[in-house]
Amino acid sequence: MKKTISFFLTLILSTLCIQYVFATEIQVNILVDNETGVVSIIGSGARGDKEITVQVIDPEGNIDYIDQTISNSNGNFIFQYKITGSYGEYTAKIGGSEFDSIKTVYFEYSKPLIPIATDIEVISSIDETGIINIIGKGAEANKAITVKVICPDGDFDYIDQTVSNNNGEFSFQYKTTGPYGEYTVKIGGSGVDSVIT
Repeated sequence: MKKTISFFLTLILSTLCIQYVFATEIQVNILVDNETGVVSIIGSGARGDKEITVQVIDPEGNIDYIDQTISNSNGNFIFQYKITGSYGEYTAKIGGSEFDSIKTVYFEYSKPLIPIATDIEVISSIDETGIINIIGKGAEANKAITVKVICPDGDFDYIDQTVSNNNGEFSFQYKTTGPYGEYTVKIGGSGVDSVIT
């Protein structure tokens, strides 16, 4: 059954590339949490409310993940899954209804660093234009820091990654696209013992 579903989604990914889903060039960012194995594939530039298919190939050439979603009205989409393969270079292929072509992106899954206990302080604020600032300190110096902001309705509003400076400080800034209400900010990364909410 799993092989049949994988074949069917692969067929969809292969055949839908001849249509046109992108108004402009698609942008895809891939964030990998080496400690948990969770991969976030975040895309923009698709047409709104269109089917998007992703297929991820592991370093041995096997399918590690395959799924389908619908882009939101702004043409954004996200896939998130946990790696089941080995460390190494992975290939993500993204296509869908009305795509000009299949987008191929490569990412690395590496052995995680051993975290060291830290006390991280995070302050977030929003101004009247919807710009959200997230400022943190107390992380280890020069370590990858990942932020996830969750909307009141449970959807992801923002996911990004940066590197802390020599003093263990980091910051993120973006304009929210979500509804009014209470947002949840989650910070994690190498050198962070657990996700900070």
